[in-house]
Amino acid sequence: MQKIIYLLLIISTITGCKTQSTTQSSSSKVEKQGTTKDIKSAPKNIEDPNKIWGNYILTQEDIKMLEAKSLYPATIQEIIAFSNESAWPLALQNLLKQEKPKNAFPPYNITFMAEIINENHLLIYKIPFAANTQMPDSLLLDKEDFYIILRK
Repeated sequence: MQKIIYLLLIISTITGCKTQSTTQSSSSKVEKQGTTKDIKSAPKNIEDPNKIWGNYILTQEDIKMLEAKSLYPATIQEIIAFSNESAWPLALQNLLKQEKPKNAFPPYNITFMAEIINENHLLIYKIPFAANTQMPDSLLLDKEDFYIILRK
């Protein structure tokens, strides 16, 4: 059995295929993020809340672009689930419904995940719970990361 696993590891390394252990917990998976070019051009924080897309329906083309960025299928499913603001913390939903002065958006620690270049030019960010424990509980999900989509 060990020889088979070792052989699969060698084959996947040679062919460049991504593998994912079925014994890993979802919180310990390493997510491959956007390319170096994408990361350099992506904003480091959310400066303009008016660019947040609260209810974006990802198309099959968008999903293919995410897959091309080597994001794991589970991560893509999470992005899809959080592409609707109803999945976000209630206080954030309420804040985004108000007039949005630029300095009113909470200073979340964010992680750039991917850029989708289509007619809308989207940037996808992860808001990791562990990196935002300084935020009020009302602006976080219960020990859960969530994603937001911005128009570039």
